[in-house]
Amino acid sequence: MTRKYVLVFFSILVVWFLGVVAPASAATIYGTVTDSNGPVADVRVGLSRVVCTSYGYVGKGCTLWSPSTYTATDGTYSFVDIFLEDPIDEYTVVVANISSSLYAYQSKEAEITEEVQSVQVNFEIELASTISGTLHRADGTLLTADELEKIKVQLYQAEGGIFFPYFASVESDGRYTLSGLPSGRSFNVSVRGDGTVNYILEWSTGAVSVPDPLELTGAIEITSPGSQIDGVNFQLDSGATIEGKIYSNAEMSAYSYKVIVTGSTAEDACSLGLISITSDSIESVITTDYYVVDVQEDGSYAVTGLRPGSYYAKSYHYGDTDEWLTGINTDSSPNCQQAERLIVTSAEPEQVFEQRNFQVGTGGNISGTVFQADGQTPVDGAYRVRFQESCTTVGDEPEVTTVSGQYTSPVLPAGDYFLDLLNEAGEFVGWRTASGALSADCADAVAIHVDEDQTRTGVDFIVKERIILTPVYQMLLLK
Repeated sequence: MTRKYVLVFFSILVVWFLGVVAPASAATIYGTVTDSNGPVADVRVGLSRVVCTSYGYVGKGCTLWSPSTYTATDGTYSFVDIFLEDPIDEYTVVVANISSSLYAYQSKEAEITEEVQSVQVNFEIELASTISGTLHRADGTLLTADELEKIKVQLYQAEGGIFFPYFASVESDGRYTLSGLPSGRSFNVSVRGDGTVNYILEWSTGAVSVPDPLELTGAIEITSPGSQIDGVNFQLDSGATIEGKIYSNAEMSAYSYKVIVTGSTAEDACSLGLISITSDSIESVITTDYYVVDVQEDGSYAVTGLRPGSYYAKSYHYGDTDEWLTGINTDSSPNCQQAERLIVTSAEPEQVFEQRNFQVGTGGNISGTVFQADGQTPVDGAYRVRFQESCTTVGDEPEVTTVSGQYTSPVLPAGDYFLDLLNEAGEFVGWRTASGALSADCADAVAIHVDEDQTRTGVDFIVKERIILTPVYQMLLLK
């Protein structure tokens, strides 16, 4: 017997349509919604499931089907001609992220079989409860409107498991309210940034928030319908940042790369995949900090809000091999055993890890050191090394910034490259010659050849004095 499942949920007020799929069978789900006083009219009831035509997620191979209706004056509702064409292994059942300001959110599962095509699902609902409080910085100042838009207040069941229907609305003064909550349950509340605003994950069950959920004292208990619990406040601290770029010689116009940072042991990090680190269970949040951010169109990324602890980072792209961060510049590897361990200490909680770049795709690398005039001492300041296919045409070629004088190129297609040096302000310093000395004339520059899967090391620079630009190069920079 083939079993097919849908979830039934209800909410008040707004009808949200996320796409309706044309019916393909005569399955029906119907029922009555009541409260302690009897039938309830004008309650929104909805069905929700994901129909997948191939392995994927919503937006790629899968379509969210979420029709809805309202109860009649006698509290009844019905859904007819429910679309149940796909086999059970080709879709996932989900609950829509909707809450009510008057009645508590509730959901039930309806089972439809080949023999049973009509199922009754009744709801007995109750007045919703709320949890509210304030958000502000650790020094007591208000967050900006832009920051508040990037802050997420989320509710967890204290017994374990994220409770997805509840996300708070946050006002401009930092006040938030979680509504539509049922009674008879215990909750914890968390606040975190979206990865682009630098505040660490905080937890609270009262006036003071803590960065570790294991430090929470008790839970927020909702004992009766319609409870209003206030004073669950948060004092947000800034955290550490990991930033860099993803370099690739492949076409990356439709950028869909992500950078994932996990606070874990090296052994756990190696077995940690995208699915598990976005797990819905509170246990995974307690034991493992995780952060997932989108990579910008220029390949740059920044993961912020890291609390003191140890972290590993990797790049993720659907269908590609993950690359683990192994060091500064563009040093990354598909082998997680080589992953760099980044340690954020309580003595320096706002530390910034710069130039943590990834190399994606096939090609070679060029690396070396920028030395002072003695040819032995690395330069103190930050220089930028640029990799040009031609020294006569200055274009938008890849470049990296030195760290303690050292550099490693992004992945470069096999070929010849001329290297020039820019100072921190982006001003031309000189072309690299065969000896490593600099010249203002590209005719003195020497090409460095790199093959697939090859790293050319020891391609060093010697900075003796400021180079005077030739008129030709001055014209090229002005173009």
